[in-house]
Amino acid sequence: MRAFSMVNNDLENELEQLRNQLEALKRERGAGSAVSGEQVVDTSGNDSTETADVLADATATLNTALGVDEGTSEDIITQFKELIDSIDKDIKNEKPTTLLLVFALGVLVGRL
Repeated sequence: MRAFSMVNNDLENELEQLRNQLEALKRERGAGSAVSGEQVVDTSGNDSTETADVLADATATLNTALGVDEGTSEDIITQFKELIDSIDKDIKNEKPTTLLLVFALGVLVGRL
């Protein structure tokens, strides 16, 4: 019974540490956005500011990783976005039975 209470105490201590870390991160995030003037974004909805920030970060990452100019990386991102939109339209316009068949075929080939 004593071993159980020690484990229980360890779990409670770890849970309390995690709560403290979460609170510290929340305070840090709130202070960071207040100082820099950034908008705190609700992750449940789509926000154009958040999308623009993500796009800018992706562009900067591509520029440094590939060593290309800004225009080239923006073209790559635009083409990728168009590809994703095209795939999304294709999936929405396809019959559900076809999609299930392709999925089942993928699972079957993955198992082989």
